Amino acid sequence: MSGKPTAAAKALWEEVANGIDDKTQIFSLKNGLDALELVLRYQGTSKEAQLFRDAFMKRIVDIALDQKVAKGEKKVNQIIVAILRTSVDIVRKELTSISGTEKCETLDVLASIFDKQKAYYGKSEATGNPGVRVD
Repeated sequence: MSGKPTAAAKALWEEVANGIDDKTQIFSLKNGLDALELVLRYQGTSKEAQLFRDAFMKRIVDIALDQKVAKGEKKVNQIIVAILRTSVDIVRKELTSISGTEKCETLDVLASIFDKQKAYYGKSEATGNPGVRVD
């Protein structure tokens, strides 16, 4: 599916952007995932999707990877893995759509994903940032 993003997609992008920018709000990983899935759907046809992607995708990935997930937190782990997979798909889609002279705006996301220093990859059993929720 492509074309113009729905009003609901634009509203979600705005909500996620505000959640990231406003440190007094609690950020929802699930909303971050949903927003990235909409970017994947619309990035080839929507300037708004591209602008959201360029401004917030790396920040969503960094927030997800800053979580220290305990072994029993299956839902959190599933959402983080889905964020990472969706982000890689977005980068792949961008790389296949740009010409040889254009700059890929999303490669820095891969650097975050492969950064072994991120808390998510650690062995700590502590939970992550209290300012982040799953749903």
